[in-house]
Parts: sequence; structure tokens; C-alpha cells
Amino acid sequence: MKKLIVSAVLGSLILASSVGAQQRDPIQDQIKYRQSVYVLLSSHFGPIGAMMRGRADFDLAALQSNAATLEAIAPLALNAFTLESHGEGSDALPGIWENREDFDEKMNNLQMGMAGLAEAAKTATSVDDVREAFGNVGGTCKACHDDYRADPSVRVR
Repeated sequence: MKKLIVSAVLGSLILASSVGAQQRDPIQDQIKYRQSVYVLLSSHFGPIGAMMRGRADFDLAALQSNAATLEAIAPLALNAFTLESHGEGSDALPGIWENREDFDEKMNNLQMGMAGLAEAAKTATSVDDVREAFGNVGGTCKACHDDYRADPSVRVR
């Protein structure tokens, strides 16, 4: 399932990037790619968060599906920062490229956190079984936002 999701996302991005490629701005393309990745992450993290907060009923199938999708697309987040792309239209701070080793470590922590959440979801019988893993992922998001996002109070953009 992970390979199918990643293949679909990458195929869509390749197709979209081939249209009018000669007129594109690589910096703006990188920003749009990054924002798209984070919309995907938010779209799958949000329903799990709603379950954690009691705003949605526990749904094992939805939990497992969303967690598996998060694990599959998390590596795309690091790819979203290959070009130095900050400024207008982006909340990314220059520190990402100035302190790349720390940033990459934080992104790797995000990927490991997503893998831990997906693993916990496989055997979950309630939200309590994934609460710690969910909190770990939230912590990795916050750590990166605090240091490398212009407005860290905004969750995803």
C-alpha cells in the first residue's frame, strides 16, 4: 500500500511538473511541492488527532490507514527542502539550509516517529495504544517548527 501511495503521489507530481516546465520557477515549484506534502501530512494526521482528542470516535481501520499513509509519505517531506526556497509564499526560514545537519536530523526524527505511529496502529485496540506514538510525532513537528518555521504557531502549511 505504501508503494502505491508514494507512486501515485510521485506520478502526479511528475505529470504536473511536465506541464509548462519551461515557464516554471524552480523556487516556487519547490515551495508548492513542500506545501502539497504538508497538506497531505495534515490530511492524514488530523483524523488521528481528532480521535486522540475525543472529537471523533475510535476507528481502527481509519487509524491504521492514516498511520500507514503518513509513514509512506513522510520521506517526501525531506525532498521538499532540496532547493533553498524561502521567502515570499513560504514560512521556511533560511536556517534550514544554514544548519542542514540539524534540520535533516529533525526530518529523520519525523520519519521515525511516523513509522512508530504506524507500528503502534497495527495492534491498537484504543486511542490509548497510540497516544505515546502520536505525541512523539507531534513533538517532532513542533521541534522543527520552533526552529525552522517563520510562524511556528501555525501547524501546517
